[in-house]
Amino acid sequence: FHVLDYINAYKEKADYDKKRRIEKKEEIANVTVVDNKTIEKGTASKEEYLKENGVAIDKALTLLGDMNMYEATLKDFLKEIDNRWEKIKSYKESGDLANYAVEVHSLKSDCKYLGFTKLANISFLHELKSKDNDKEYINNHFKDLEEAYNNAIKIMKGV
Repeated sequence: FHVLDYINAYKEKADYDKKRRIEKKEEIANVTVVDNKTIEKGTASKEEYLKENGVAIDKALTLLGDMNMYEATLKDFLKEIDNRWEKIKSYKESGDLANYAVEVHSLKSDCKYLGFTKLANISFLHELKSKDNDKEYINNHFKDLEEAYNNAIKIMKGV
């Protein structure tokens, strides 16, 4: 009699554990982690997510029209950004400030339209300094550009 109670309790525990694992998988499927922030899908709109992460989404939507156009523009931007970023790094390393200026200008413009003002502003400074042939500034402040870039990309990929 005692053994049967033990077996039944063991089966109940196993069933409970299995059910809990399934629930946990479902919970994980409904959560996105971006930049160490957890966002449950469906709890915040994309606009709220962007606002919470410092993106000037209202201004971006004024320029782009609506969220569908914003998302399409963002998708196109993300398709090309890895290649552009490699060019920026390459031009910086080779000292080709004329082409560096062109690439950071392009980055600035796109980020401004998408509402990533911090990255746009830092890119603008790099554009101006490269046009002034100020290699020292670019070398000393490239880390700022890179950090803003990496942060913006994390946010963009969370949309």
